[in-house]
Amino acid sequence: SKISRAMPMIANTNTAGFGMWVEYHATGALSILDFDGSVIWRLDTNRKFLDPTSWYHIVYAGDSTQATAADRLKMYVNGVQETSFAISTYAAQNTDFRFNTEMSGTSNGWMIGKTQTAGTSKFHGYFAHIHNIDGLAYPASTFGETDSTTGGWKPTLNPSVTYGTNGFFLKFENAGAMGTDSSGNNN
Repeated sequence: SKISRAMPMIANTNTAGFGMWVEYHATGALSILDFDGSVIWRLDTNRKFLDPTSWYHIVYAGDSTQATAADRLKMYVNGVQETSFAISTYAAQNTDFRFNTEMSGTSNGWMIGKTQTAGTSKFHGYFAHIHNIDGLAYPASTFGETDSTTGGWKPTLNPSVTYGTNGFFLKFENAGAMGTDSSGNNN
């Protein structure tokens, strides 16, 4: 299948387009972007994810206290850290991630499959579990493991994590309440 535009997967943005979001580009690259009139953080993979029949297990881990810029924001796909980026912009040490902050003092909330300003650009695919951790950065191995029978990467269905104040866990198991938070935070 051909993709004509970027498809946002998850976002916390305001109507001006400021905020942080994860998207799947028309090129097949994965991207994470924090934008406040200019780019604060951004990673776009060189690798393309073009198999529309595959599930991808994606983990982003941010820890701005790290001394090395490339260690402040990491991306893992199916348990393997991505290290080759077409774009890699890292903020200064100790810069706050805006992923778990309220944009412009209004209650915009999280958008799954779109952003506030996405218009007709929406994600065309499926989501399984989405974990959002506030205040801690876990490695991909916290959320998945290699299946001993198939050798493929599989998600950990109930990882032992601390979600933090604004964290949440979406299982999408109740069609009548798709946004039910299973983290215990009721976010």
